Amino acid sequence: MAVSNEKIPCTKCKAKGVAMCDGCQESFCTTHFMQHHQELSLKMDSIGQNYDLLRRDLSEGTKKHPLLVRVNDWERDSIKKIQKAAETARADLEKLLDKTKIDVESSVTKIIEEIRASRDSNDFTENEFIRWTTQLDELRKAFESPFNVTIQNDDQKETVISLIKICDQQKSPYSPLTPVLENHFLFVEKPNIFVAEKFDPKTDAILSENNLIATCHPKYRSPGAIVYGFNSYSSGSHDVSFRIEKKGLSRLFFGIYSSLKKRVDTISSGSENSVYGWWDIDSAVLNGTKQDSSNEHIISTGDKVVLTLDCDHQQIQLYHVRENRQVQLPIDLHKCPFPWQIIVKLTANGDCVRLL
Repeated sequence: MAVSNEKIPCTKCKAKGVAMCDGCQESFCTTHFMQHHQELSLKMDSIGQNYDLLRRDLSEGTKKHPLLVRVNDWERDSIKKIQKAAETARADLEKLLDKTKIDVESSVTKIIEEIRASRDSNDFTENEFIRWTTQLDELRKAFESPFNVTIQNDDQKETVISLIKICDQQKSPYSPLTPVLENHFLFVEKPNIFVAEKFDPKTDAILSENNLIATCHPKYRSPGAIVYGFNSYSSGSHDVSFRIEKKGLSRLFFGIYSSLKKRVDTISSGSENSVYGWWDIDSAVLNGTKQDSSNEHIISTGDKVVLTLDCDHQQIQLYHVRENRQVQLPIDLHKCPFPWQIIVKLTANGDCVRLL
């Protein structure tokens, strides 16, 4: 067989090539082979310089890292939003408090004039003392906790401050034994809003401290007392915190019901009543039906629990702080439509729960 001695022409000048580059697999003459080698040398220098720059950036720390800059920008913008909202809230609140103050001062002036007139005419009895004392208590409460003023959460999307957190997306491929560099990403998470909740006065329980404390005092030998929240929830995610001031031998219930439905006399009667939640923390109730459980008593006196109403994802969670344990229930909106209200069952005489 004849062997061809024909050489591949130079890529640059088409002259006969004398060398083949193992990298680009192209043929070069002597002159252009030297030029090609010089070009590779320049690229090598450039790559080396870029690695030197990376090493310099690594040695300077992470304070100027783009992701940290993004966190700093978020912090600055959030503070501005909070300060602006606080300034507006203070101004509006001062106007309402000033109006309440004027109304209370007017009532106080009238009662003082009435007291002076009664003293001058020597015309007063125990009945007047009781009435004046009652009016004094009511006026002080009206001044310190005016009923016409409430602080509510603004769920408008343009005013909500989105929280951020850092999550590990995957381990770094650059260290096969001990990963030290991890890829991270930032994502926006809709915040849970701690709400200013109170107990609804319509209950068999005894309420105190401006309806923040509920104490079980069963009437007519009724088994415990059901307490409802005052607020209604249809959007957003809201955290309602409780502290167990006193608990007897029976378990407590924390959950929700639909305010569109009739209020219930029993939590888990087996009939559909829109109630979702938990006896203690391990016995779930779905639409008034109690699920299988271990009947374990976990919640005790002094414990704190947080009930989260996540309307946007149609679910609720109950978090037990001491045990660092959380349970979750999906809500069927056909059975428990918006708006939701919280519901608490105090079972034993003396059971006491405080809203935080």
